[in-house]
Amino acid sequence: MSNTASNVLPKDTPLTASFAHNTASMTTTVLTVFVSFVIVITLILLCRYGLKYLEPYLIGNKRTRYLSLVETLSLDQRRRVSLIRCGSRHCIVLTGGGNDVFLGWIPLSERPSLSDSFAETLRHEENSQTMESTP
Repeated sequence: MSNTASNVLPKDTPLTASFAHNTASMTTTVLTVFVSFVIVITLILLCRYGLKYLEPYLIGNKRTRYLSLVETLSLDQRRRVSLIRCGSRHCIVLTGGGNDVFLGWIPLSERPSLSDSFAETLRHEENSQTMESTP
């Protein structure tokens, strides 16, 4: 026995009504899938923004009082120079490339003022090192 439309449907039901019913149920299914997809994407985006809002409260105790990154200067694609504050002292670190290098502590007398930029501080540091190294 084959399972054709004539065997499943009553004799007086036209074939077009059968296809219309299947098309409507398929449209409902596709619409349900689409609405569910939109709801899931919306919930993901809301969670993302919610976590950004809650992040300061979640990591409130993990912040340090004595260690912070003050400023960073990119030298090229791989290397950057960073000014790091540790307590009341500042140091310069070169990162990237083959290895990381601790360039040294900035003496208290050579601390940059608020108007000086990080690049001016590095130039001042280089000048003081060249003066120390020349006899």
